[in-house]
Amino acid sequence: MRTWILLCAGVLALLLGSGCRTTVRPPARPVANLFPTLMPMSSLQSFQPRPATSEQVAALLARTGCLELLQKGGMLDTELSVLARGIERRGYAEIDAHRARTPLLWLIVASPGPETWIIAASFPDYPPDQCRAGLSDQGEPTGKTRLSVNPDQPPAPFWTSTQGGVRTELFRILADDGKNDRWQMRWQMPDQMN
Repeated sequence: MRTWILLCAGVLALLLGSGCRTTVRPPARPVANLFPTLMPMSSLQSFQPRPATSEQVAALLARTGCLELLQKGGMLDTELSVLARGIERRGYAEIDAHRARTPLLWLIVASPGPETWIIAASFPDYPPDQCRAGLSDQGEPTGKTRLSVNPDQPPAPFWTSTQGGVRTELFRILADDGKNDRWQMRWQMPDQMN
């Protein structure tokens, strides 16, 4: 009997010790999040839920030049429906693209009211031409603003342009070392979905 118990214990230990060791890795493509991760929950209160479809969200992203970047990075069409659901539930949706092969790190779509959309995107390097709407960091910035709640983060210089009712802003987020600055784009546009 004792031999039987030791044999069973040995087999059990062998089975448990040699189990499948599958490493789970997040997808290397842009992924829409149902839970907000990029903005503090307190700031989400200022956004208004509204009806949205995948096609409408795609049209917004196309106007900013970001849809093509996300698609080239491997974003699935189903992510657009996740964005639409986030807008309908909270007036806010986001895409995490930092693992994808795309110049984008992340993108948000927000509805501050029934007539306006705000889209923001972060880039590790200078944003592509298709997103900048003619903006350049050459010349004097329009101004400086604090984009972070971190008091050590210096104010970001920004440049603005308005074309066809779309206000475009280009922000340079200064790095401590002066070498690894990041960039952020923000578009504010009228609602053309209705």
